[in-house]
Amino acid sequence: KLCAAKRSLGNRKTLYCCLTCHPKVMCGFAGILNDSKLASKDQVSRIAGCVSFRGPDSTGVRVFNENFQQAEIGTSAVFFNRLAIIDLDTRSDQPFENDRYLLVFNGEIYNYKDLRRKLEGQGVRFATTSDTEVLFHSLIQFGVKALTLLNGMFSFCFIDKQKGKFLLSRDRLGIKPMYYAQRNSSLSFASELKSIIKLHEGSFDICHEAVEMYLWLQYVPTPYTAIPDVYKLPPGHYLEGTIDELRTGRKFESKPFWDAFEFVANGKETSKPNEFESILKESLASQLNADVPLGLFLSSGIDSSLLASLVHKYFSSDRVFNFFTIAFRENTTKDESAHAQQFIR
Repeated sequence: KLCAAKRSLGNRKTLYCCLTCHPKVMCGFAGILNDSKLASKDQVSRIAGCVSFRGPDSTGVRVFNENFQQAEIGTSAVFFNRLAIIDLDTRSDQPFENDRYLLVFNGEIYNYKDLRRKLEGQGVRFATTSDTEVLFHSLIQFGVKALTLLNGMFSFCFIDKQKGKFLLSRDRLGIKPMYYAQRNSSLSFASELKSIIKLHEGSFDICHEAVEMYLWLQYVPTPYTAIPDVYKLPPGHYLEGTIDELRTGRKFESKPFWDAFEFVANGKETSKPNEFESILKESLASQLNADVPLGLFLSSGIDSSLLASLVHKYFSSDRVFNFFTIAFRENTTKDESAHAQQFIR
């Protein structure tokens, strides 16, 4: 899978793509629903500022009262830090909303153009050229079933303000992060663990079991985190409910919309070894959509070298791609720049 991170080079924005997907690239959001401690717009804006590196292009903050009407102080709040890649216009800033629905979405929907055509055939009219609006209308039209139509990397929260319903979801492979916590009658969610901590403004203990897991495995497995009662939404899962259910103290459990083992066991994977190159080509074609210049990270590894060669073979005739690698002044075996330079020649 490709992931993308945009950086500024003077006045020029360049999109870099790499195989390893770092959780701190491409936008970020957080929110809290039905909190007994009233949140102010200034407070939420300060929390958004603490993770502004996730999206330097714009920040959107919304605070709602218990009837989900916008307010300066309220019981529910969301923020979104945007890293603009598709449709750079402010019309695609987030939270993306109308009078009834609201969406905060981190990631990219690779098949958004196909989904857009499908929605237009059903009479949906679009005001932007973004994948955000396509996801927004897909969720309005199809509800949870829309998740099975998505090809991409994503985490999002979708809210029906009129009915007080919410839907959290994460992509099939868990490329995009989603943390959540239920405390008392509130639900918080975020792209960053620190955002959940700041939203609750309370002390959090360290989960000793998570420390043991980390020392044993060198990571904390899903759904656990380093903090008790704060969880990672598993890949290919969603969480849905209502504000009324939160008020009753109901505990929510995530549900799968896709399972890799079931997918293989049911024989749904039909590709053959000789189709590998065409599958990669098709995947690259869908992931090289951007309204900023494109570039690729290149190490001496098989994965990035293979992608570089396919990009050059199939996509460089009418587009210019820059290739980047990392070098060290120190003498170290970690420096792969010489091998990368040799490959690119």
